[in-house]
Amino acid sequence: TGYSMWPSPFSLAAYKMLFSGTALLDGYIASLFITGVGTLLSLTCTAALAWAIARRLPMISRPLTIFAYLPMLFSGGLVPLYLLVTQVLRLQNSWFAVILPIMMAPFLVFVAVSFFRQLPEEIIDSARVDGAGELRIFLQIVLPLSKPILAVVGLFYAVTYWNEWFTALLFISDQEK
Repeated sequence: TGYSMWPSPFSLAAYKMLFSGTALLDGYIASLFITGVGTLLSLTCTAALAWAIARRLPMISRPLTIFAYLPMLFSGGLVPLYLLVTQVLRLQNSWFAVILPIMMAPFLVFVAVSFFRQLPEEIIDSARVDGAGELRIFLQIVLPLSKPILAVVGLFYAVTYWNEWFTALLFISDQEK
């Protein structure tokens, strides 16, 4: 009879099958792990890379800028990504096969760099005068001042990981995962 708003033999068998097994719980556990771990790793790498680029250090900032922004312009494609994840990294049927390919979003690095460059240089200079190293300045001064941008970037990453279905379809074929 084609499509209809109400199924002709009304049945709740699909819901019974869905809620009787552990597939729904396993799916939520996988989604929560991928979202939580992926967001944490992505936020950590994005903040560290953005801070290194924002510092404008003579020998490292320009190569890192090129490394971070080049993927905004050019993509390697789906086949090289598949070969990299399955053949080189050997992450087939692993949750990290979903996490790693989208771990660094160049646009979000760009947003974090622009925020870090607006931080007052005087605060960083005063910490340096007091004897703080670059890591201590980043961890104890910059990160607490950067909570708003970290929240925004983290939210973008969390929504991206939560909605990521195609990457999981490509790299995970194990029914248990």
